[in-house]
Amino acid sequence: MSEKRTQRPMLDPRVGRFSERLKEAMAGMSVRSLSMKVRPSEGTLRSYLRGDTFPDLPDFWDICEVLGRDPVWMATGEGTTSYSIAEPATPWHADRNSAREHLRASEATYRAALEAVDWEPPVLIREGIRTAIYAHGLTLEGAIYLLDMHRRQAELDADG
Repeated sequence: MSEKRTQRPMLDPRVGRFSERLKEAMAGMSVRSLSMKVRPSEGTLRSYLRGDTFPDLPDFWDICEVLGRDPVWMATGEGTTSYSIAEPATPWHADRNSAREHLRASEATYRAALEAVDWEPPVLIREGIRTAIYAHGLTLEGAIYLLDMHRRQAELDADG
């Protein structure tokens, strides 16, 4: 009997510790309470907390926003822990020239992130990454980690 084996890409070990950061970010909040504020169900959140699965990108953003945590920190453990989605990371809108420069730099970061991964993310994921880079200062490294996390979850769902 032959076994079908799927080679998985190497997942950065920092991404694999998402469950620990989620527990820390919840800071005593019950899973039930969090499930009432975010899209994932209570059972799905428990799966994240056990480290069995990772959230898809829309759920990941939702969790970060509700818990007020920086997406890069939630994904990698690096950077600052707190995050306000209402405030842009940089004052790019100060004048027209700085806005153009910020847009060019953001687009270059976005393109570099897509080139760094060896798969084609769905359009919703690509646009979420683009928005996070442009409006919230997501770094190239943060974008790559988020794309890797989404790919890993997609592979787990496909194997499921």
